[in-house]
Amino acid sequence: MRPRLRTGLLGLLAVLALASAAPADDYEPGPEPLTDKRRTLVILLDGFRWDYIKHLGADTHGFKEFLKNGVSTEYVNTIFPSLSFPAWTTISTGVYPETHGILANFFYNRQRQQAFMLNDTATTRKAFWWQSPEPVWTTAAHQGLRVATILWSRSDVPVHGLRPEQAEGYSYNKDALGVFRDSIERSLEYLQRGFDLVMTYSELVDDVGHSYGPDSLEMKYTIGDVSKLLTGLFRSLESRQLKDKTNVILIGDHGMVTVDPGEPIKLRELLDADTDVEQALGQGAFVSIYAKPGRVEYIHHKLATVPGLTIWRRGEVPMELHYNRNPALPDLIVSASKGFYFDADDSKGYLIHGLHVKEETAPRPHGIHGYQPDVEQMRTVFYAVGPDFKRGVTTGPIDLVDEYQVLCHLLRIPAHPHNGTWARVRGLLAGDPVRPYGEDGDDDDMPNLEPTPIRSTAGTVEAVPPPPAPQGPAAAPPPEQPPPTTGLASGPVRIALSVIVGLLGWYVFLCVITNSH
Repeated sequence: MRPRLRTGLLGLLAVLALASAAPADDYEPGPEPLTDKRRTLVILLDGFRWDYIKHLGADTHGFKEFLKNGVSTEYVNTIFPSLSFPAWTTISTGVYPETHGILANFFYNRQRQQAFMLNDTATTRKAFWWQSPEPVWTTAAHQGLRVATILWSRSDVPVHGLRPEQAEGYSYNKDALGVFRDSIERSLEYLQRGFDLVMTYSELVDDVGHSYGPDSLEMKYTIGDVSKLLTGLFRSLESRQLKDKTNVILIGDHGMVTVDPGEPIKLRELLDADTDVEQALGQGAFVSIYAKPGRVEYIHHKLATVPGLTIWRRGEVPMELHYNRNPALPDLIVSASKGFYFDADDSKGYLIHGLHVKEETAPRPHGIHGYQPDVEQMRTVFYAVGPDFKRGVTTGPIDLVDEYQVLCHLLRIPAHPHNGTWARVRGLLAGDPVRPYGEDGDDDDMPNLEPTPIRSTAGTVEAVPPPPAPQGPAAAPPPEQPPPTTGLASGPVRIALSVIVGLLGWYVFLCVITNSH
C-alpha cells in the first residue's frame, strides 16, 4: 500500500471514527463539566427539629463548619402531612404530596386496591408508586452522573428502567447510631471514588424523638453524637483532599412535638369497623379514613365534635396545605391538634381496618409529628457548606419544596416542573445566581406548579398557570419496565462503545485494502 494512500485512509479513519461516536438521536447531552470535579453529599436526618442546636445546649462542634464557613436558613417549613415518606419524596422532586402521590406513611389506593405501609417493603417497593414525577437521582443518572444513595426513600426502585449506580432504599434498623456511622464511612468512599452525588439518610434523631421526646436528655446526647460524626466527616474530607471540592448539605424532613403518652385519641372507640370504615390508616397526628358507602357524612359529623382534631372531606383541605388535587386522596382527612395524637399499632399503622381491629402493641410515644406545618415544632433545618455556597451566611426561612432546585443547580442538571421558589434560595449560593442552572431567562422553561402565584426569578414574582393533573399513585399503571440500568449505561459509555465499533470497522476496511495491494 502506497504511503500517501495509507496516510489519507488513516486521516479518513480518524474523522469517520469521531463521527461514529456522535450521540444517538435519543441521547441527551450530559451537563457541563463540574469545575475541579465538584461533588455533592446530602445528609438527611429524619426528625431534626429546627431549634435543636440552640434549644438543647448539646455539644455542637461538628455543626460549626456549616455555621462558620457555610450557610444556614432560619428554618425550613415542612409539608402537610409532616410525615417521612411524603417529605422525602418532596425533597427529591420539589413537589407537594398531592402531585407526587406519596400521600402519607400509610395510605390506600382504591383504584389499585393496594396499601402503602411505612415499614413493609413489599408494599413500598411496588414500582407504580414511583414512576412520576422523576426524582433528582434519576435525572442525574440520565445525565451521565454517578449517583449513590444510602437508605434513601425508595431510590432502589427503578424509574422508567433506570436507578442510581449504587442504590439502597429505606429499611429500618434498631442500631440507628451504628448505621449512621457506617453510612458516613460509605459516603466518604463513594466521594473518593468520584461519585457526583451521594445521598445518605439516618433516622437516629427521629427514633430518639419518638421514644424519649424532643426535649429529653437523651435527645441532647443524640445531637452530641451527630455533632461528633460530623466532625469526623469534615476531618476525613480534608485528609482525602475532598473538602474544597465537595458541597455538603445537611437537611431534615420535619420536626417533633412532645406529647403525653397516656392520652391518645382512640378512634376505635368512636367508629365501627363493620358499619363505618373500609380502611383507617395512619399514626401520630394524621389519619386517612376510607369510608364505607354512605357513611362519609356520618363519620364527619361524629368526629367534628371530638376535641383535639380537625376533619376535612376530600377536596376541602385548606389550599395552603396543598392536599386536594390527587384522586387517590381518602374520603376524610383527620389532623390532630398540637399535643394530641391517635392511638395506633406502630408496627402496622392502622387504627381501624375493614377486616379486623388491631390492638395496641407498641410502646406509646413521647414525641409525635404529622401535624400541620404552621406548628412551630414541625419546622426543620437546612445547613450547607462547600465551594458553591456562601460563607457565614444565615438567610430567612425556606420551604421543603425549595431544596430540589438547589440540588439540580449544584449538579448542573435541568430541573423538572416543581413548586419551589428560586428567590428564597438564591441567597445561599455563591455569586447570588439570578436564575438556576439551565434557565435562560424565559420563565416558561421551568414551569412552577404552585397553585398560587409564586415563581420567582431575580426577586420578581409572577403568576403561573394551575398545575397539571396529578401524576401520583392514582394515575394509570406505567407500561411494563425493561430491566433496570444504572447511570453508567448512559451517555459516556455509549459514546465509548461507538468509538470502539467505529475503529474496528475501519481497521477491517484498511486490512482489506492492504491485502488487495
